[in-house]
Amino acid sequence: MKLMAIHHKGTIKEYLNRQKLGNFIYQCNNLGTPFWENTQWYGLYEEDRLMAVAMFVIKYDIPILLATSYCKTDFYQDELFKQLRIFLPKKLYTHLNADTVRKSLVEAEDIQVCRYYNMELTERSEDKKIDSEAVQQLSEKDTEGIINLLEESHPEYLVDHEFIKGGYFWGVKSEGKIISLAGITAKSEEFKIVSIGNITTHPDYRHTGLSTKTVTRLMDYLEPDFKKIVLNVKETNETAIKFYKKLGFSKIGLFDEVIFDK
Repeated sequence: MKLMAIHHKGTIKEYLNRQKLGNFIYQCNNLGTPFWENTQWYGLYEEDRLMAVAMFVIKYDIPILLATSYCKTDFYQDELFKQLRIFLPKKLYTHLNADTVRKSLVEAEDIQVCRYYNMELTERSEDKKIDSEAVQQLSEKDTEGIINLLEESHPEYLVDHEFIKGGYFWGVKSEGKIISLAGITAKSEEFKIVSIGNITTHPDYRHTGLSTKTVTRLMDYLEPDFKKIVLNVKETNETAIKFYKKLGFSKIGLFDEVIFDK
């Protein structure tokens, strides 16, 4: 098996078309501008067949590596990470398969591990009847308000400002301040798939149904253009998982978020 850099989008697309696309939203997203220009792709080949893919992103404050096939065990994905690891920076944010941590990182120090589920919208139910008129489309001029809310109520956020500018964030305001928010974290028009995220409501307004209204309005906006709507949620966040299931989402994959901080 050989580790090689990938420079052609067609090679990656051929690989993605063999996968369950709902799990590979970020890979689909990074085939487009401006993400492609900040991403290096790697593949593990068995003879001439591409068996596993990883992408290394330098767009953010910390380098990001996505080297997972979103299942518990995958020999090829583990081997790819094993061969690639020597070339990676010591400080790194990663998505890895669940067993990769157990097999490859047992001797590593200064790492943080958190398991996530991927979920996909499979059947919308009661949310179609929800009144979401109070939810409004946000724009670039709302950036400060969006960041302020995320800083206060969802500090682990990661925002791509291109999506704010593009009108993919929706929210509820009270006295001029954003108190409930839902946006997207990745999208691909070509693959017709989008990931929602940065979903939060100010602590003073929780348990009032605002998140349901906000997410519902966002999905109404997205559905005409995207066939698949997906998201990530922490395995331990049972409240959020129950919330998303009620909206019609189902689990489709899992991965470990592993942060190296040496």
